[in-house]
Amino acid sequence: MKQKSNPAPARSLIRWRGNAKLERVRQIASRNGQSINQMVNSWADMVIAQNEAEASFLAAAARGKPERGLRLLEKLNRQDRKNRIAGTKP
Repeated sequence: MKQKSNPAPARSLIRWRGNAKLERVRQIASRNGQSINQMVNSWADMVIAQNEAEASFLAAAARGKPERGLRLLEKLNRQDRKNRIAGTKP
């Protein structure tokens, strides 16, 4: 009769360097009503969306008019500055 093997304990894919960072991430996740896994999954969704937006923009830029693209980017930057989105220059 084959013996059932005990599965290895689940290990995190994230390598935490020190408890301070892990504890801070736990606090942020808890404040948002999420688990750490849910929060990391949300981050992954954001990175994927950003990557897809960039790819879409680059494809459109390759077949479009650069002047129009630059005007559109400037318009978006003005909106971001108006709404005080982080990472925009004044």
